[in-house]
Amino acid sequence: MIVLAPPVLISGRLKAIPSFSRILMCYTIIVVLDIVLPFILIITEISMTPFIYWNTPLSNGLVYICLIMGYFGIATVIYQLIGKYFSV
Repeated sequence: MIVLAPPVLISGRLKAIPSFSRILMCYTIIVVLDIVLPFILIITEISMTPFIYWNTPLSNGLVYICLIMGYFGIATVIYQLIGKYFSV
């Protein structure tokens, strides 16, 4: 769903509503990041620090909110790059 949010919320910055192929390209990049980032979180053992896991529901919620905001930003950047460099 986060891939569909930038065209709706900030359509003025994207200059045009993205086509289905651009949405699919952006979705593919976001999915790959979504697969890789949890492994990076586990390998770096950031989730094992007491500051993060002292209140599990709160920390899980904060991590989820940060991921959603990060993915929104990444999707916006990807849409702008696709619009600039590809004529799909």
